[in-house]
Amino acid sequence: MQIEFESKYIEKQTVELVWETYQNNQRDRLSIVDAETKESLVTASVNLPEIELLEGEMLIKDYSENEGVLLGLVNAGVVEHTGKEVPIGYVTIPIVKILKQK
Repeated sequence: MQIEFESKYIEKQTVELVWETYQNNQRDRLSIVDAETKESLVTASVNLPEIELLEGEMLIKDYSENEGVLLGLVNAGVVEHTGKEVPIGYVTIPIVKILKQK
């Protein structure tokens, strides 16, 4: 699926969302790649098996080099923030509901 996307470190451009699954627990894994070159830009998801998620939910990395990824995905209509977050170390990981997957 291609969308228009931007974040703090990714200029506005057409990107491709690559949906896969984490092998250890079959949760959704989301990567964002350049639509033209297929170069990986970021892995948007985080896999924390110890965190309980509802069907259709995932964890989004929105810190460090991924700062602004959550807003970019929300603005593109791909996910919606549930308002729930998981504190991990010095950061919090937002839990989102997947709206568009393929």
